[in-house]
Amino acid sequence: MRKESSGLMKRIASLMLAAVMAVSVLTVMPENVNAADYTIGGSGTQTITISDTECYYATSDYAWIKFKPAATGYVTFSAANASALDNYTNGSWTLFDANKKQISSQDKFDTSYDQAYMKTNVYGVQKGKTYYLRVLPILGTTITAKYTKVSTKGGAKKSKAKTIKKGKAVKGVITAGSKASQWYKFKVTKNQYIKISYAAKTNYAIKMTVYQGNRNIGSVNPSYVSSKTTSQYVVNAKTKKKMKVQAGTTYYVQVSRYNANSSGFYTLKWN
Repeated sequence: MRKESSGLMKRIASLMLAAVMAVSVLTVMPENVNAADYTIGGSGTQTITISDTECYYATSDYAWIKFKPAATGYVTFSAANASALDNYTNGSWTLFDANKKQISSQDKFDTSYDQAYMKTNVYGVQKGKTYYLRVLPILGTTITAKYTKVSTKGGAKKSKAKTIKKGKAVKGVITAGSKASQWYKFKVTKNQYIKISYAAKTNYAIKMTVYQGNRNIGSVNPSYVSSKTTSQYVVNAKTKKKMKVQAGTTYYVQVSRYNANSSGFYTLKWN
């Protein structure tokens, strides 16, 4: 749980000290100190530390982290406290493309929370593209990037949909800034109940729309970074109860970004 008023006075004192530190830095240096720019590798696990003298309270500026993924997949950023002024840090992070055009929402992080989504963010990324993570760290912060390679096999359009075998999960990634959808299909070979299972690691949400033939029968939006698997049955439109689907019925699943700022990793399976 988040630390509440018990640490309030300490936090105020810390911020006052940070402000004094900023004044001291500006007095000593002949020109204003800017937050540092960093470049990290494009694979494995990469870590950089933004010090108290480089944080927002010392510089009134962002820190920029440049990276170029070695493979298409997703990158998980996590924040940890690195401040000598307090026992937690907070701030925000935002993803930009090579031209520094914003391609994600500005999301907050706060290491005083136990929940992973409060100090972790996930973005879908494409091999060889340059990205920038803009970080506004209130105090000293360590940022860790972990890359995960994902081979996406979904079709680029409905007519090219990739067949999903019963009980076999498929994995894919929606890359940041991309409008492209990925299509899958499966055909029911006997009368049965249909259960669709899905999960996502994302900075916001992934949209999955299910079609029975050409008819849109609903969508789900797995969200955030927990990767918890959720399952839903195909239900009767009127009664909302699960129904047996007749043999020969074909279903299509379109996977896309939830909005212009969302990206990430997903899994999909049917039984």
